[in-house]
Amino acid sequence: MSTPWHYWPMTIFALGWGAGTAADYLMTQFAYPPYIALFSEPQVAYFTTLPAAFDGPWAVGAVAAILGALMMAARASLAAAVLAVAAAAMVYSAVWLMFVSDPPMRDLTGVIGDVIVGAGAAVSVLIWLYARAQHARGVL
Repeated sequence: MSTPWHYWPMTIFALGWGAGTAADYLMTQFAYPPYIALFSEPQVAYFTTLPAAFDGPWAVGAVAAILGALMMAARASLAAAVLAVAAAAMVYSAVWLMFVSDPPMRDLTGVIGDVIVGAGAAVSVLIWLYARAQHARGVL
């Protein structure tokens, strides 16, 4: 099938999204001073001491998001599957931060934190759904 006009803009968006997800993860993990300075001391303590039950899926989501986007750019047929892993990891991470962590993230960020992670998970799901649709159409 021929490549639809929207494929490359969506691929560029997915690459930017994946890069942002990976950057957020890495800058938090390595406590990159200019990034960490954006948060309050309690928020820094919270985000830099998250347990492996959160940190592992967050890492998987970040790596899968960028890898899946790169696979979209290469038109690899496994892109949708890798982006499904990214979406599942991001949904898990959002649910964990909002409902499982003690204290929940909103205690430190207010409702805006829930909105940000919820929207991030939703965008990850939408990117996966797009890639899945393109795979079904034979573009990937």
